[in-house]
Amino acid sequence: MKRFERQGEVVWFHPFTFERWYAALGSPSAAVPPCPAQSTVTVAPSRLDTFRVEVTFNCNCRCLYCIVAQNALPERGAVMGPETAARIARRFSRLQPPGHLLIMGGEPLLNWPATQVLAAAAGERGVLFTNGTLLAERAAELARLRTLVLVSLDGPEEFNRGRRYVDGRPSFGDALRGYIAAREAGCRVGLLSVARPETVACLAEVARHMWSWLAPEVYGISLPHYTRYGFEPVDAGTYAGQLADLAREPWAQRVVPQIQQRLEPLRARVLRLVSCKVAGEQWTFYPSGRRTLCTKLDGIGHPQASRLFFYRSRLPLHDESCLDCAAVGICGGGCAWDAVMLGDGRRDPRECTINQTLLEAFLWMLRDEEAGGLRGWGRWLCN
Repeated sequence: MKRFERQGEVVWFHPFTFERWYAALGSPSAAVPPCPAQSTVTVAPSRLDTFRVEVTFNCNCRCLYCIVAQNALPERGAVMGPETAARIARRFSRLQPPGHLLIMGGEPLLNWPATQVLAAAAGERGVLFTNGTLLAERAAELARLRTLVLVSLDGPEEFNRGRRYVDGRPSFGDALRGYIAAREAGCRVGLLSVARPETVACLAEVARHMWSWLAPEVYGISLPHYTRYGFEPVDAGTYAGQLADLAREPWAQRVVPQIQQRLEPLRARVLRLVSCKVAGEQWTFYPSGRRTLCTKLDGIGHPQASRLFFYRSRLPLHDESCLDCAAVGICGGGCAWDAVMLGDGRRDPRECTINQTLLEAFLWMLRDEEAGGLRGWGRWLCN
């Protein structure tokens, strides 16, 4: 059992069963850990459910923190043909729903023939990742195909200094026009943002503004992946604090993946085994159609890059050094690439700070949601 304390109150928490018990500070209950009522541990099943298809690594933008533009990846300059896209789409159709086909790049709208084939085959299971600058002319077709369109924007214009065209011009205006055009055409739309050193302290405020302004179906708020050129670290504690602040918004609990995917295990009492889909939930395809687990690790010639066991053996639930962590059940291990480039090869050290901070914030948030303000050894709280 793990113990957390705030003014006047204590919570005991079991990291594996997610049982939690709240008590008044100073009461006998606050000093002695309870006996868990639950003896079984439920782990979220891990199965292949996602195809990530890189239709081209070419792009009309060169964003400062882009993991494609700022790293050396195989098959730079390659473009997927529609026949290759059709073969991948047929393989995807054999996956049991739910699941998603991610259409990515580079900028996938630079390769519309392959993008169209994949989007048509995937229907509402298709997800297009785009910088938005070419979106307006394809918005009506994507709406007809029921594709979820995720546009990269970091907030209002002043927060997008890192997003620019290849020639250095800012891309914000064209991206925003593309987003609005897609929404007006009837597309399902979302936003993807990246925290920056100069923006991380106001992420929650920016997210609230963007939500009220553009009403995205998904609103991603990511830390930057490691890049070989121009990497600017972002303080993980500040980032986590901003997510904790934002998590009190009901809409954010639904649409911000970085919150929803960590909060859901507490509500459902199901351990989160995997956060990086490279550990068995995703196949990635190069423009040539070649299948891999991670193009980024391929790019540095990592000797274990193609071995699924390598990633699964490093998950928190398989790592003795993680088993005593209170946040082990909501973590999932983070990005395999960032673990190699920023950590010891087993985990991204930023994830430890983020998950431990969010866990405590979530426990008190759930407490505050409880009607009646239960005190002492009342009952196990299940949401």
